Amino acid sequence: MVRKLYEQLARVLNGLVSFGNGITRDNIDGEWGAVADTGAADTDFTITHNMLRVPVGVILMTQTKAGVIYKGSVAWTKTTITLKCNVANDNILVFIV
Repeated sequence: MVRKLYEQLARVLNGLVSFGNGITRDNIDGEWGAVADTGAADTDFTITHNMLRVPVGVILMTQTKAGVIYKGSVAWTKTTITLKCNVANDNILVFIV
């Protein structure tokens, strides 16, 4: 019985763990956040989320410029995160976790 349970668990973890498609999430706890224009370099921009908890971080998935995304100066909340980008007008997609 225990062996069967471990085999089922291994099958799930080996092929069914997914962030989703970039618009909707799949089975990893988090949310997608897209920003078409981050604005001026090194200034705060906000992403709204519906996680109902304060996120612990973001995973940068795509961007159009060679910039660095980092935590902004405003504290993160249960509904928003604030980030900065060291280059102007980047287009980014992040996964909020």
